[in-house]
Amino acid sequence: MRGDRICLIGWSQGGLVATAVAGRSGAPKAVALWAAVADPALTFGSMFGADVIAEGMRTGDAPLVITLPNGAVTALKQGYFDQMQSFNPLAEIAAYAGPLFVAHGTLDTVVVPKAQSHLIAAHRGQNEAFVRAMDHCFNVSQGPEMLDEMVWATISFFEQHGG
Repeated sequence: MRGDRICLIGWSQGGLVATAVAGRSGAPKAVALWAAVADPALTFGSMFGADVIAEGMRTGDAPLVITLPNGAVTALKQGYFDQMQSFNPLAEIAAYAGPLFVAHGTLDTVVVPKAQSHLIAAHRGQNEAFVRAMDHCFNVSQGPEMLDEMVWATISFFEQHGG
């Protein structure tokens, strides 16, 4: 049955979500977290700033329009900011016993590089760290080489663990 070979990849905030999917379901055969957020309050607090976080905590159902560091605009409600303070990706990944691949860049300025070591330390199963001199987007502005290396390392990890 092919459904028992599901592997999961989460990048950045998607990595934060992937910790919950893995920890709460236990379903993935293996999980890969790419530049995953391990400390939402620290990561998003640094990205948005204390004033935006404080304002976001008071918005209720009214969306707060925010300009992100890359210039993109988004609107977030208070629930997002509440979850930012209470969601714990480390506790989520600790509940997942399957194989874990964590990729992170030492040049990442969005998610602190120590996030990788925190995720690995919290996980109780087999894991592999992929740490390179790469930014949050895996140096794609310089060419595809780093992303290609990371994708192939992830595929190899999944193949080794039944994916």
